[in-house]
Amino acid sequence: MRRIPLTFAVVCFTTLMAASAMAQSWQSSTPAPVPMSQLSIAADDDGRIYVFNGKTQYSFSPLLFGLDCAFRFDICTGSWETISFPGWTTYGGGAAHHPDGDIYWTGGLTGSPGLLKRYDIDSNSWSTLTPAPTATNSYKPAIVVDEYSGLVHWIGGEDFGSEHNAYNPLTDSWSSFPAAPLVGGFGQGAVFDPATGNIILITGWAGNNEETGAATNAVQIYDPDTNNWSLGASMPGGTGFRYMHSVAANPADGLIYVFGGSENYFDGNPSFYNDTWTYNPTTNVWTNLSVLNPQGGNREAGGAFDQFGNFHVIGGNDGGGPTDRHEFYGNGIPDADGEGDDACSDCDDNDAFLNNNDADNDGVSTCDGDCDDSDASINPGATEVCDGVDNDCDGAIDEGFDQDNDGWTTCAGDCDDNNPNANPDCPDICNG
Repeated sequence: MRRIPLTFAVVCFTTLMAASAMAQSWQSSTPAPVPMSQLSIAADDDGRIYVFNGKTQYSFSPLLFGLDCAFRFDICTGSWETISFPGWTTYGGGAAHHPDGDIYWTGGLTGSPGLLKRYDIDSNSWSTLTPAPTATNSYKPAIVVDEYSGLVHWIGGEDFGSEHNAYNPLTDSWSSFPAAPLVGGFGQGAVFDPATGNIILITGWAGNNEETGAATNAVQIYDPDTNNWSLGASMPGGTGFRYMHSVAANPADGLIYVFGGSENYFDGNPSFYNDTWTYNPTTNVWTNLSVLNPQGGNREAGGAFDQFGNFHVIGGNDGGGPTDRHEFYGNGIPDADGEGDDACSDCDDNDAFLNNNDADNDGVSTCDGDCDDSDASINPGATEVCDGVDNDCDGAIDEGFDQDNDGWTTCAGDCDDNNPNANPDCPDICNG
């Protein structure tokens, strides 16, 4: 049975679908504020992308260090903003946006085991929640929100990674659920698919740690309605066995996108996959997009979609240590109506009449209410005159020029605007 979502996100699917139909490509974007790998990433309903913590490397040392940091990227401004830090120096955690508007985040390896925090986007503040009853060391679990029930699922993690718990934000409590089919498991890509209502894990490390496992090509599917797991079509090809890859679901086309990763457990070690795939949860079909990222392969990067259907890959490690790389696969910011204003600046990107151009140079655009952008004397700040035109763009014509309320203005032929019986519609009588 199809479940009902907790809330409805407002998304311009007309614009997104139009953009997705165009030829897409990899494009460079604004670099991350600091070099970072093994970061946590999530996107909100407005398409802004959040990154938390991770690993970095400083010029004074060959060692890698954990971070306590948080940043937000807005494609409309092309800029990063520093936001409130989580308060833990960690890497290898996970994050997911919730229908309640907040982001739920676990720190990773150097955080307190089972650490779970909530980031309130509106107040830019953090709160600490009941820890997960996990036996893992909290490194690279799958953190994913069931958008219909509102439960935050914690699946796997290094050491004893077969466990599956879920957090209920309404009760601040955890419950246990069936383990994923593979023994152990961490570093998977994890998404919720609204079309099927299922949670989907994409490849990852099948084992409790590097000594007891290897990268897998498995697709594991959890059905909350039946409380059962099943296996989907394995990721094809020799590079299907991958770990530390970037994965995100595209709300525009319903597909799950996968980029990069490696079959190697150790940080920054080759291979660095440079291929882009999609998985269709409804048809259980994989497609190789056969497109290379010009910046090369990458692993340990975060992946998320913006509001325009662009797949952002941020940070990572391509062999030279943590990087500030930031690329996206897509069309960038669309201009669906083709009038020159993109969707970030246009008040209605599906209506070419509404734009910010101000063609008549009267200081008011059609987005600001100009009802005739070819005539500088017509705009919301103009004075209404009796000429048969809506001069002040209030939706009425020649208001104030029919004093006797007979339906005729002086400029339309009323010869006595103080007498409702005198107008072009009245019969002429012999009255002087």
